[in-house]
This record gives sequence, C-alpha cells and structure tokens, in this order.
Amino acid sequence: MNNAGTGQGPAGGVSGDEGFTLIELLAAMTVLALGVVGVIGVTNSSMKVAADAGARSKAVSVATQVIEEYRALPYDSIPTGSEPGATGRGRQVPVGTRTFSVDWHIDMVDETAAADPAQTATTDAYKSLTVTVSWTDDRYREVRQETIIYPGGRGRHVPVAAKVPNAPPGTPAAPSDLVLTIPAGLTGTTAVDLAWVSPVASNPPIEGFVVQYSTDYFVTTQYEVSTSNPTPYFRVTDLSAGTAYQFRVASVAANGTTSGWTGIGAISTPANPLAPCRLGLSSVTPKAVHKRGSGNGSKLTTSPRLAVNTIGNCLTTTLRAEYSPRAGVTRTIALTADDGVFEGTINGEEAWDVGRHDIVIRDGTLAERGSTVLLVCDATKRSCR
Repeated sequence: MNNAGTGQGPAGGVSGDEGFTLIELLAAMTVLALGVVGVIGVTNSSMKVAADAGARSKAVSVATQVIEEYRALPYDSIPTGSEPGATGRGRQVPVGTRTFSVDWHIDMVDETAAADPAQTATTDAYKSLTVTVSWTDDRYREVRQETIIYPGGRGRHVPVAAKVPNAPPGTPAAPSDLVLTIPAGLTGTTAVDLAWVSPVASNPPIEGFVVQYSTDYFVTTQYEVSTSNPTPYFRVTDLSAGTAYQFRVASVAANGTTSGWTGIGAISTPANPLAPCRLGLSSVTPKAVHKRGSGNGSKLTTSPRLAVNTIGNCLTTTLRAEYSPRAGVTRTIALTADDGVFEGTINGEEAWDVGRHDIVIRDGTLAERGSTVLLVCDATKRSCR
C-alpha cells in the first residue's frame, strides 16, 4: 500500500513539521503584550508612589525647619495676629530640583482652666503657629504642621487651688527669702531655679504656691504658674536667652485665698547658650547643568543658584561657598541671609570642567559647615543627571 501524500511517517504517525498556526501565534503575542502592559503599569505606579513619598518627606522637613526658626526666637519677639511678620505667604524654598511654597500664621490663644469652670480664663496663654508647605506635580499638594509655643515653661494654665468646703477662713502667711539661681549642666533649655522659705505656721494651711515672673518688673508683662506642691522649690524652663527676668512667689491656701508676695528677685539668663546656628538643607538649582560647548573650557548654559537653610540663632553668622570650576582654580562667593536662608549665585560665565563639582559651605572662621554637589555635563550629552 502506497503512503505517499498522506502526511504520515513510516510508522504511520504525524511527521511533526506542522509548527504554529497564525491564530496560535497571534494569541501568544496578545498574552505577552497584556503581561508587559501590566508590568509597565505597576512599575509606573510604584515610581509615582515613591516620588510622592519623597516630596512629602521633604515638605515635612521644610515645615519643621520653619517651626524651629520661630522656636529659636525670644518668646516676646514672636509676632502674632495682624503684627508684621505674623503671617507669611509664598516663601519659596528650593530643595533639590523641587521648589516648595511656604505659608505660615501665628495667633495668640487664650485658655480656660477646664479643671475649674469658675476660674477666669488666662489671657494670651500661648502662641499657635501653623505652617503650610505646598507644591505641584500632577496636581496641587500640601502638608500642614501646627505647634504651640509657650512663654517660658509656664505650660498649660493651671488654676490656683480650688476652695475646699469648710476650710478655715483667712489669708495664708507669705513665703520669704526668695533665692534665684541658673542651674548648671542643663542642655536644651534656658531655666531659672527658685527657692524660698515657707512660713513655719499658717492658718489657713498652705497647699501650694503661685510663681510670677516678668521682664519689666510686673508693669505690663507677667507670666504665672501655679503649683499644688507645698515644697518651696520650683524650676521655670524654656525662658528666652540673654533676658533679664524678675520673679516673686505667694502662698495659696486650701480656701483659695492667696498671700502677699515675696520681695522681687531679679536674674538674667545666659545669652544664646543653647540656640547655636545650625545648617539645614543645602541645594543647588539646577543641580545638573550642561556646558555651552564640547570639552573643557566653555561656559555653562546658566548660573546655578545656591541656597543654604539654617536653624537656630544665625543673625551674626557669616557663610560663604567655595568651589573649583576647573582644575587649579578656586572661587569663593559670599552668601546673603534672607529669613533664615543664605543664598548666592554660582558664576556660570566662566570656563568649567565637565564632571562633579563639590561646593563647600564655610563660616566666618573658614570652618567647613556643610557641602553640596553641582554636576556639569558636556553639551553633546543628551541628558544631565
């Protein structure tokens, strides 16, 4: 029997030379394309989430920096409400390739003693600072931080001792011999320790004390803190540095009455002991720039802008930037301070070498305080990053 033309091998089976049909090939390519599209979508989504998280983290750092700038100021010099400087809008803070817009507002807040509804509200109890940092990528975004700034360790309002039913009438005896000292070895705060002599006997009995302090001998300004501890000792913290304060103490009885005051004691806090100038974020905009021509020896397409953010008391600080545009050449520029940010322009109108250029930030003593990097690319390079 002749098997020619039947498509079968010698054993009568299929020869195996048929391959894929066009329909099978198209089905396989469709499945592969769907898989690739899915992977690209997941990758793009992951990159966007990472970029959003990075931008939000930088925005939080900028807001924290603004808050620390105000915390470093003496309490009485922080403006509120409609005072100049209490509201700021549109302050531009460059961080890397992104620029954030900063708005802030400071209000004076009154406070009522919730523990005693009959207690009179404390006027001008503390200052409330709200900072909003915004930016735009595919849409408008913002982060907001709020903080409370108290006047010199007074903390939240504490009412004087409430009246005790059936307590003996009368006024308690006043304390005496007030002594003020600056505690040694403290870090992170400016404080004054108060010690006094309690009356040996008092009718009605003493259940606590009231401490008042002022910066103008109680003419217009005074702050008050109450303690229910009968121990004749108290520490007032978070005072302004380099400021003269006056203190006095009175006894508080169980029936709610208050004695006369001790004599006024005066003392000055050390000048700026714990608010040194510190450098925050340093950035160059743009951080990568092309040259106008190929090879070394040509100018940049722009003159980058350098910004150095600072925290703390930087009023008397001098900063400068030092860099080398090309081998054997060193340039220095003075940085100008503006609201806690030191800025300067790097000269792009001179010859620059291709590559990484370190920019060193130095203070008035020429000590290195920080650094950042500028990348210079050849004009023939398509991208520069």
